[in-house]
Amino acid sequence: MNEKYARAMRIAYGVIFSVFTVVLGLLFILQATEIYSLGSGNVGAIYTRAEVARRLKIMAAYVAVWAVLAIVGYVVSVIVPAADKKRRSDAARALKNLKKRIPDCQSEAFLAEKRRYKRYEGIRIAVWTFCALFAVASAAIGIVYLADSSHFPGTDVTAEVIAAVRAIMPWVGASFALFILAAVYEKFAARGELKCVGNMLAEGKGLPAAQPRVPAVLGKVSAAVRSDVAIWVVRGCVAALAVAFIIAGVYNGGANSLLGKAIDLCKACIGLG
Repeated sequence: MNEKYARAMRIAYGVIFSVFTVVLGLLFILQATEIYSLGSGNVGAIYTRAEVARRLKIMAAYVAVWAVLAIVGYVVSVIVPAADKKRRSDAARALKNLKKRIPDCQSEAFLAEKRRYKRYEGIRIAVWTFCALFAVASAAIGIVYLADSSHFPGTDVTAEVIAAVRAIMPWVGASFALFILAAVYEKFAARGELKCVGNMLAEGKGLPAAQPRVPAVLGKVSAAVRSDVAIWVVRGCVAALAVAFIIAGVYNGGANSLLGKAIDLCKACIGLG
């Protein structure tokens, strides 16, 4: 089979299988949500094995189709394997290597490409900075909610957990979505930057590479930060801080409180509460 059509077949299969997998997961979530909503007032009477088994029977056909698609995918990969090509480095990796070779040129065409390159780079940095700030803000919102004891009076553990999920998960989901979009834009920007760098290299062909204008002190600091010793020191500090928080939680009764809430939650889920 022609490699072009084989590649199109593999892409089409990947899209179909991925979409069906997401739909299957959403259907499972829908079934679980319906069971909970029906049993929220009387969990022991609704959240039973018979009800769960009935819902699983509804999903059996979809799971069977998913399994068939997975088998078909394996068969297709055996019959029409991907062409054995040398691994191509992605645009970001190629860009990182080529940036070191940018010459010191002052021609008009070179400076125009450099401005385009800086514009791509600036937008990319701004996108990642916004994502990081949004993630930090989302984490702060979650911490503030969880730290407020009035949200967890202990009268209805299940309702409290659901309320916490409703208050926190939209921020978490939005953060994940932003990072996914940023990763997609990263590839787009890297291709644009790579094209600009290629044009700059062509314009300044034969000229020596420009030396980075970084103070010696900053260079030493950067090397120290990236050294293995510094990395292990940071890891050790994080591990020590985690152990300290665990010990503090055990001594202030947090472990027993968490265990009690976990037991109550599990009992409610399986219909024993």
